[in-house]
Amino acid sequence: MTTSLLTRENIRDHFGVTNVTIHRWRKDPSLQFPPPIKIKRRVFWRQEDIERWCESRIASAA
Repeated sequence: MTTSLLTRENIRDHFGVTNVTIHRWRKDPSLQFPPPIKIKRRVFWRQEDIERWCESRIASAA
């Protein structure tokens, strides 16, 4: 199974937010934003984790 990794730029562009917003999401425990994967000095997120997080946010808003 292949896992797609998303960069901060991918997330920023998809949601239309700034890097500061992503940082705030990461630091706010009430949002339960998925933890990143750190490879050397780069930060990535698993695509399925971001999709699951997004679906949970939509469900909690309903």
